[in-house]
Amino acid sequence: MPSAMTLAETAHRCALIQVVRQSPTLGLDQLLRLASEGQHAATLSSICVGELVVGSEHALPEPLAAEPLEKSMLRVFQASPERRFPASTITRHLGLRRWTTLKVLGPLMAEGKIQRAGRTSSTRYWLASS
Repeated sequence: MPSAMTLAETAHRCALIQVVRQSPTLGLDQLLRLASEGQHAATLSSICVGELVVGSEHALPEPLAAEPLEKSMLRVFQASPERRFPASTITRHLGLRRWTTLKVLGPLMAEGKIQRAGRTSSTRYWLASS
């Protein structure tokens, strides 16, 4: 079960994403300034552009009730073969815990179905070329 602090941080992040999405006149220079100073700087600087695109996650396929988790995850990658996903996007979309996402990604990478690049928060996963 997530801690109260984790839930609060997630809620804060989601709220900031919504505010930025609902501010169409906000320029990149203003966003950069906000991400480099002020009380929300740390959270804003950790947000990826893909998280700001409205509908980017809604276009991903929903998991099916009786479908194995590995298949659900693979379908997400197959739906957007050109996209490189952070683990957090997959985790959030499938309603998983981070460690579960990483545990499922491991065998998919070992089987050559998914590729990975980067370290820590810059790690991205994508569908391997056939």
